[in-house]
Amino acid sequence: MNCEGVECIEILLAIEKNGPRGGAISPAAYARAVMKKVRQTRKAQGAGRGVVVVGFSIGPDGALAGASVLQSSGNAALDRTAVDHIRRSAPFPVPPQDAGRSYSFEFVGK
Repeated sequence: MNCEGVECIEILLAIEKNGPRGGAISPAAYARAVMKKVRQTRKAQGAGRGVVVVGFSIGPDGALAGASVLQSSGNAALDRTAVDHIRRSAPFPVPPQDAGRSYSFEFVGK
C-alpha cells in the first residue's frame, strides 16, 4: 500500500492489530484514506484543460475493481488521463466490511 498521512497510518495500525478486515476502521476514515491517496497521486501533465468526474470501485482485497468516466470533459485525452490517474492510485487499503467501495473523483486538468 502506497499512502501517507494520519488516516493511512490509522488503517495500517488497525489492520496490523485486527487483521485485514479489522473492524476498528470506520467507513468514514476509510473513505478519507482512499480519497487522500487519489489526491496524492501525481497528475500526468499535458492532457488538456477541463473537468472529468471518474467513478471507481474497490474490490474486497483493495484492488481497483473498475473505473469509468461519469462526466466527460469533452476532451477524450483528458478523460483517459483521469481514468489512468485512478488506476495509478491503486491498490487501496483493504476495506472494512461495512465500508462503501464505490467512489467518485473530480479530476481537473489545467
